[in-house]
Amino acid sequence: MKKFVLLAMLIMGCAAIANDVAINGDFKKVGKTMPSGWIQNKGKWAEPFGAIKILKLTEKGGDAENAVQITSTTVRTEMYTTTKVPAKAGDVFEVKVDAKGTGTLIYGLYVYSEKDGWIHSNRQTAKVTGDFQEYKATITVKDNAKKGNAGIVRVFIGADVNSDIVVKKVEADLKNKE
Repeated sequence: MKKFVLLAMLIMGCAAIANDVAINGDFKKVGKTMPSGWIQNKGKWAEPFGAIKILKLTEKGGDAENAVQITSTTVRTEMYTTTKVPAKAGDVFEVKVDAKGTGTLIYGLYVYSEKDGWIHSNRQTAKVTGDFQEYKATITVKDNAKKGNAGIVRVFIGADVNSDIVVKKVEADLKNKE
């Protein structure tokens, strides 16, 4: 019985360390032009809009999986999840992106207050290669003194200026506070 209780406590402790954020990051569910649960950022800053399309990748064993191609020209192109994850200053997220292409991958978190909307972005960048690689960042949520306190985050990915990026997987985990 003692071993069972110890095992249960160990499992509960591990569960408290990381919580997967459900974002359809493998792009298995798709709509007509975008993966389900994702939106292209069409803020005024993003004009002229780049292109985002769903690709079907075939692995060596013949298995197919979906991916997203994000192509930008003179302005970066980004897409973000519709999933609103409750968060506050000090919360720590780990964001992982499997990507390849040419140019620079952009990824991270958009941070919103609960009432007043977007307050800032925590943007990570990585030069990509022609082979899929995992890019990873640990991001601590912060408040914005002028725009408000963090209340919600959304995961985003994108292609920096003059980049062509293919993403086959995005993961986000909420870790314990630092």
